[in-house]
Formats: sequence, C-alpha cells, structure tokens
Amino acid sequence: MHTTPIHQTAEFAFTSSKEHEGPFNEIELDAVFSGNDLTCKVPAFWAGGGTWKVRFAATRPGTYGFRTVCSDSTDSGLHDQEGVDWNRASDTRPPSSISFRARSI
Repeated sequence: MHTTPIHQTAEFAFTSSKEHEGPFNEIELDAVFSGNDLTCKVPAFWAGGGTWKVRFAATRPGTYGFRTVCSDSTDSGLHDQEGVDWNRASDTRPPSSISFRARSI
C-alpha cells in the first residue's frame, strides 16, 4: 500500500523478469489506474536496465488501484502487476476526517 496526498505525484517502479535487447523500442508498458469513478491509462517510461516507472497524481482523495499492461505479456515483472494508492485530502486534516472509497478494478 502506498499513501500519497492528492495533487502530489506517486512513483511506482517495475522490474522486468527477463532481458530485452532494446527495451526502449521493444516494450510498451502502461498502468491503468481506477478509483473515484475515474479510469485512466498512464504510460510508463524506461528508467534504464530492467526498470520501468510510472507516475500518477490523483485529483480527488480516495483509493486508486492499478494494473499494468505490457506489450510482452510473458514478462511477469511488467505485465499484470497490481497495486493500490491511497490519496489523502491533505497532510493537515486529522485522519478521522479523511474518507476513503474503495473501488475494484
């Protein structure tokens, strides 16, 4: 579980389970984020070696789940990875006043 205030960027890293000769040109990786009646596909970027990263900033508080989609569906380190990001309304509000809404993807 990852926790991030709204409007601040959360970064998620993924490591390829196999070697790709030209990952920048050979692989496409996206993360599909869903939550608070929002679904958006965010492209990941190659960060060197076998590492790929994606960044996401929610505009509303709540729970956002994600699942990755890789052009190489046999790469288990990149394809079909799942995660959750909780987004708080602000760092100054007391926890009891922050509401979270779960939504499955």
